[in-house]
Amino acid sequence: MIADKIPSFTIADSALLLDDPNDKGFIHKTDTVLLALDNQEVYTQRELEKEMSSPDLILSIVFSKDAFILYAQDVPFRLPYEQADGITDESIKKLLRNFSSTQFFSGVIMLLFSFFISSFSVLLTLLIIALFANVLIGFMRKKLLFREMLKMALIAAAIPLLFFSLLNGFDIYPMVQDEAIVLIGIFYFYKALKD
Repeated sequence: MIADKIPSFTIADSALLLDDPNDKGFIHKTDTVLLALDNQEVYTQRELEKEMSSPDLILSIVFSKDAFILYAQDVPFRLPYEQADGITDESIKKLLRNFSSTQFFSGVIMLLFSFFISSFSVLLTLLIIALFANVLIGFMRKKLLFREMLKMALIAAAIPLLFFSLLNGFDIYPMVQDEAIVLIGIFYFYKALKD
């Protein structure tokens, strides 16, 4: 079990303190969980990302030089060590043991966490489209309330959002996905205003 690979440590005084100072960085990986200790920056960011790129990974835990980072379905949650005083290896081991013993429950939590982050991303994209649309309306000398622009932005962004969601469902993640959604949404918005 991956929990048994965690060395003894304590987070205190905004730093990760290993009981054995000779412990160097390591990466341990199972089918669904990755654990990386890199408090001495042994690995590059590219090496860590390569290890975490497996589509089967549900959870990745990285102890970096200055933060504890939890990746759930590629969504990072970063907790700097100054905010994590008192966490020990035992608390992380307990988390991992609970995760493996209640995999279904953990999967539901990860799904809800991913849904929350995705919803926030969509809302942010819609607000960006609405702000650009506000500028566009100013140039066209038309008057619309912000909530009307937000409704139009939602409709304009629906097609690109559905298209990229479909691509993501097949594990295809374009590099400029958010930018493309915004540009296509603004284009549809402009076409709707012009008609």
